[in-house]
Amino acid sequence: MDLYKLFSYNVEVQYVGCLMSKATLFTLTTSFLNLILPFLIAYRGRGFWLRSHSFYEQPVIHFPYEYLLVVETDDPSKPIECGDTNGKYGNFLKNEENCMELQVQEYDLNGDSKTDLLDFKFILDIPNGRTVKSILMIFILDFQLKTVCPLHMQSLALVNKEFATPPSGFKYFADLQFYQTSHLPCKQNLIHTKYNNSLFNFEKSNNENAIDNILENYFVREAYRGRGFWLRSHSFYEQPVIHFPYEYLLVVETDDPSKPIECGDTNGKYGNFLKNEENCMELQVQEYDLNGDSKTDLLDFKFILDIPNGRTVKSILMIFILDFQLKTVCPLHMQSLALVNKEFATPPSGFKYFADLQFYQTSHLPCKQNLIHTKYNNSLFNFEKSNNENAIDNILENYFVREVTTHTNTLFSRSQNGHTGLMQIQISLRVPEMEIRYLPSFIQELKWAWPQYLSLVFIFYLIFDKIKRFVFQNRLVMAWEIMPWKKSQSATGTRKKF
Repeated sequence: MDLYKLFSYNVEVQYVGCLMSKATLFTLTTSFLNLILPFLIAYRGRGFWLRSHSFYEQPVIHFPYEYLLVVETDDPSKPIECGDTNGKYGNFLKNEENCMELQVQEYDLNGDSKTDLLDFKFILDIPNGRTVKSILMIFILDFQLKTVCPLHMQSLALVNKEFATPPSGFKYFADLQFYQTSHLPCKQNLIHTKYNNSLFNFEKSNNENAIDNILENYFVREAYRGRGFWLRSHSFYEQPVIHFPYEYLLVVETDDPSKPIECGDTNGKYGNFLKNEENCMELQVQEYDLNGDSKTDLLDFKFILDIPNGRTVKSILMIFILDFQLKTVCPLHMQSLALVNKEFATPPSGFKYFADLQFYQTSHLPCKQNLIHTKYNNSLFNFEKSNNENAIDNILENYFVREVTTHTNTLFSRSQNGHTGLMQIQISLRVPEMEIRYLPSFIQELKWAWPQYLSLVFIFYLIFDKIKRFVFQNRLVMAWEIMPWKKSQSATGTRKKF
């Protein structure tokens, strides 16, 4: 029997093509796709295992001149009703002749071709012997989202106010907010138009009260939320540095509208503005640092007023100017405002108010390193009185158009009834950590993007490697095979005879 030992080695095969041959072009194309396709999929898709996400966008808003205004008077059977309901309610409006004028203005404050502010002004003729008890305003708005999740719908803005005392005017400042009970479907190249129909487009016979019908139909909507690759918006939490620079206004309305009690320190801007200031007896202000971090955690204001005999307090309005600073991620220094407004059904002898100071934004902070944002670091009392006869309205209107503001979030309040001559007002304002939204830098965007991108690159590398092997092994493009030379090997062995 003979026994042989055989030796072999793997044959290495190389593929060589000339400059920009089909093989070279194919190789470059697959390499390019391997890098670009993961980027496109991650950017256009909803992220890697991302089941829910949100984005920020300023909608395109227009007023189509559909509205309702209902003014309830002391005679419930004789309300004043104004409106343009697109012809759906021919005999619905009552006493429409008392609606004298409506002015509507749409403002684009930053020149981006989007409406930033809607201003409505009604002028009503209130019949003699009638007093206004409440108002209800419904405005229909054309609402559009156009970037990530296209949406077109008819939305609603509602203002409802009851009055304890008969008013001669009413001003209302608010932000329009988007509310959802479920997520937007967010299908690409498909505009969601499920609710793009007028809220006045139904039969009055469905409901005797047309206002209830409008609200019930609007309430059952799902107005909705929705990418994740680039991090276009981010937020952080920080407790601001707050100080009170002793600029404030306190306006106490009494049963005689011509004789309010006005207290304040307006930094010398209004020499003759304050009325009956002699009734302002005392102001105490304390700033508390509760946790020893050198930041104010609580502001406590205490007013003592001398209410003249025979006069009762109907409402109070307090405006406090605050020095507001952020110092960590996005440095910011501005003069902000805290406002407290309260109406009383019965004459009070004291009032206590507890609230949190909250940070509110209509746009993201620019957040530039080593640059403090000081756009709004100027006193809100720093304007001419001649610009507006009512200084309070002037302050609020200038503050309202800001992109960054603070406001008070009421926790609870308590009023004491009775008239003792002296009235004590105590305001406790807590300063918690606040959420700040800002635009992240390019480095922060990459930190968010690279895990998704690299995971997809690896998957596409395996796919394209299989494709290239198949193409070259089956000679689908012209190429040459270089076969390495073979060593002549003599077979050696041992022979054994049995």
